[in-house]
Amino acid sequence: MIRATDTTADLSEILETFERVMPLFGKDNQIGVTGRPGVKDPIDDAVGWILDGVEEADYSDVSEPFRGTVFECLLHELPFAYGCTRLMRMRPKSCLSMHADPTRRYHFAVVANPGCYIVEVTEENVVFQHVPAQTDGPEAVGRRK
Repeated sequence: MIRATDTTADLSEILETFERVMPLFGKDNQIGVTGRPGVKDPIDDAVGWILDGVEEADYSDVSEPFRGTVFECLLHELPFAYGCTRLMRMRPKSCLSMHADPTRRYHFAVVANPGCYIVEVTEENVVFQHVPAQTDGPEAVGRRK
């Protein structure tokens, strides 16, 4: 089920932090906001698929560049416990492949074009949920899946 939440954050603070961590993005266009305790490189730990034998909840440490930022505050405001958390950059005119997330997810759009959607497929129908980057005010909004 996809639904909007009341979770908000200051978009200008998010964009400021996003710009500061931009050089950390590698070829995968992802960086880990959280990682597992004790891993060598927490920025890369949350990138890609979760490894066999590792649980979502194992990603409990907020990575150094995000500690004390609006991203850490946002994680603590979520209506459920956070786990593997990352920032993803998508190239223009690209999309993720159709898939079903195995655990609860929270999608928070930092920058999105007007054609940004999450598609919910059920046995009865297909629903396109628009993912706005911000509302009328300075706050950003998110969608829970």
